[in-house]
Amino acid sequence: MILEIVIVLSVLGAGILIGYQLNKLKKNTPTAPAILKQENSSLQLQAYERLIIFSNRIALTQLITRIDGTGLDAKGWQYLLTQTIRQEFEHNITQQIYVSLDAWAAVQQLKEETILIINQLGSTMENNDDISELNKLIAYYIANNPDKATLSENVLRILNTEAKKIL
Repeated sequence: MILEIVIVLSVLGAGILIGYQLNKLKKNTPTAPAILKQENSSLQLQAYERLIIFSNRIALTQLITRIDGTGLDAKGWQYLLTQTIRQEFEHNITQQIYVSLDAWAAVQQLKEETILIINQLGSTMENNDDISELNKLIAYYIANNPDKATLSENVLRILNTEAKKIL
């Protein structure tokens, strides 16, 4: 009889303990909407990260120092710079679904204005001009147009601010 009572109490104790652990696990397990929200936040942060990298890479000062234009004349250099921007933009185009309309518009404007500046400055070059001539024009432009030169910094600020809201 005593053995039966001990077994019954042990089973009851184990049942209570298991019930307690299951209840605790249920409270600590995120629901499906919470999991989706975490995944969306992660995707949004990744999109902002990629657009920050893109914006930094196409800043005029970064662009002309990062890309190798060995063997090109000024017109070839102009083409390479603008093609690089377009390719990197196309590579990141899907990120627009994860960021705000304002952030995406700022990134698009940065791309368009950077290409416009390169093309305007490049249009003053002769076919056989050295790339250093175009680089000098770009450097001169940056020095004398600080509002345009800081366009990438403004876009970076917008992206950073929005990314921090997600955190």
